[in-house]
Amino acid sequence: NYTIMNMKGYFVIHPTVGVIKTTGQPFDREKQEYYSLLVKAQDVHDPENQGLTVVNIVVLDVNDNSPVFVNLPLHALVTTNSERGTMITKVHAVDQDSGESGFVRYELVRGSGELFGISETTGEVHLKQQMTQPGVTHSLTVAAVDGGRPPYSSHQQLNIKVVAAEGPIFTEMIFKFTVAEDAAYGTNIGHL
Repeated sequence: NYTIMNMKGYFVIHPTVGVIKTTGQPFDREKQEYYSLLVKAQDVHDPENQGLTVVNIVVLDVNDNSPVFVNLPLHALVTTNSERGTMITKVHAVDQDSGESGFVRYELVRGSGELFGISETTGEVHLKQQMTQPGVTHSLTVAAVDGGRPPYSSHQQLNIKVVAAEGPIFTEMIFKFTVAEDAAYGTNIGHL
């Protein structure tokens, strides 16, 4: 006689054949990817004669999540003296799926494609032409598309404002700092 000693909600075992089946309760790999069942086999004629084993079950991923943009809203500045090829900003999206379904690529789907480009793999937005008019804001729509079948995607607006080169200019277009999660109040994390 076969019995599952734990995890009663997701799996059942045929008591005389030992076939393990699902109960129909839905799985969510992003919440729990592995299950370990403790299974007991017991001799029906001699209940003291029994054995235990562990059955490990892996939940395989399906493409059930769309990419999600982080660090919203998406805004950037570009100066009138920025040269072609200058990286203006970097967009980033995450997808909770694994494997190809979790791989994210980027594309511009609307707005000023002749002025701006985007790296499909890194999400870096770069300048294709030099800007001449300060005060103009270009509104682009960026898509993050996963590698699943069928692919899921999400769209986000990116506003890029052109500013005059004569004003204050930062030494970098993007600064990156780190901070420890237990940093004390007033801890310096960087200098602009």
